[in-house]
Amino acid sequence: MENGILFAIRSYADLGKDIAGIGGFEYGNVKVRVWPGGELYQEVETPPSGRDVYLVAGTGTEAETLEAFDLANALVQQGALSLTIAIPFFGYSTMERARLRGEAVTAKSRARLWDSLPRAPMGNRILILEPHTQSLPHYFSGPNIVSALDAGPLMTAILDQFPAGSAMLCSPDIGRIKWVDRLASSAGRDSAFVLKRRVGTGVQVFGLSGEVAGRMIVICDDMIRTGGTLINAAKACVGAGAAGISAAAIHGAFAPGSLEKLRDCGLFNSLHCTDSHPNALGRQQGWPELTSCAGLLAGALAPA
Repeated sequence: MENGILFAIRSYADLGKDIAGIGGFEYGNVKVRVWPGGELYQEVETPPSGRDVYLVAGTGTEAETLEAFDLANALVQQGALSLTIAIPFFGYSTMERARLRGEAVTAKSRARLWDSLPRAPMGNRILILEPHTQSLPHYFSGPNIVSALDAGPLMTAILDQFPAGSAMLCSPDIGRIKWVDRLASSAGRDSAFVLKRRVGTGVQVFGLSGEVAGRMIVICDDMIRTGGTLINAAKACVGAGAAGISAAAIHGAFAPGSLEKLRDCGLFNSLHCTDSHPNALGRQQGWPELTSCAGLLAGALAPA
């Protein structure tokens, strides 16, 4: 049985090829160039007509979002029988909800953008790997079938690198307590969590729940961006007598300078994430250590 044809936007080309290899998909070619005025030109070179088509495309930047949306439109217009879009990282976590009057909820407006995508004859599906908020699929209201893919198996693979008897999991803030507690429970590990509050534009840690003294601590989060939350949590654990600190996350959405900041602060023995975000690929000397999400995505995309 033919498993269809898989395309990827430029920043996800390596991951797309890995997924295609594991899932038995043909890898489709797209010619891309940038016009002098900055406009992006895309030409689908591998015909998608009459075939089940898959697109691997993160939306961590506006440029990636528009590249993916334009390519998805082209694939449907050129006759894709069905279209499944795998989004390893859905951006816009900063503006998932309005906190102040007049704020634009960018995550919702980008969902509306995808709602306008033309429908392939056998339908469109959008699969989002571990969205920052589990309610994100409900932001979509168009004809696309949108669902979240649990990245628990990826975190399990990362955590299996730490001795079960000594490593304790820690949530860096209240928002991730349930998620980290589920990870700890499924792995038979103890857990702790850090209490913090926002003070102006910064963060102040004011409490730590859990007996971390003498323990190896793995601070777990869904995403690392600036590293500030991890560093504050690590300082709290060290202050409470932790024997060592590591950090693990699904999405390594590292802002400029954050990888260096996390490495140079001297708090972490190791840093772990997946390859769901291109910013994690610019690592040096194994920092961070990567676990591939290609197998999980290939399994989710492959026809039954």
